[in-house]
Amino acid sequence: MLSSLDNESKAKHHLKNVEDYQYLMKDSRRAFSTHSDPDGLSMLLESWQTLGLPQDEMDLCLRVVSAVLHLGNITFKSDNDKDNTFITNPFVAEIAASELGVDLTELTKVITMKLTVRIMLSFKSCTV
Repeated sequence: MLSSLDNESKAKHHLKNVEDYQYLMKDSRRAFSTHSDPDGLSMLLESWQTLGLPQDEMDLCLRVVSAVLHLGNITFKSDNDKDNTFITNPFVAEIAASELGVDLTELTKVITMKLTVRIMLSFKSCTV
């Protein structure tokens, strides 16, 4: 998809090349040569238009894809002394928040929140 977007759309969604996104490069040994990326995007956009999907909803889909790609590029660092985690590249989080239409502070809070999982087991006696 990235290789087939025009420069205006890429700029609008802060997108670059496939190589710039961790989610797309996790296994760089894979070869995705079974289809043509530009043709695939054209077919997808034409299908959405045929279904009557408004342009703003098509744009929303691209924004979500962009946000997911940027979320995958966020890097974290732990502060072992204080048991905190923080984002080391906040500009990437800012792009993701913008694409999702959410507040950067809230997004940062959610993705750096420490969760404690507590499991409670209860046993019921059975009579036979």
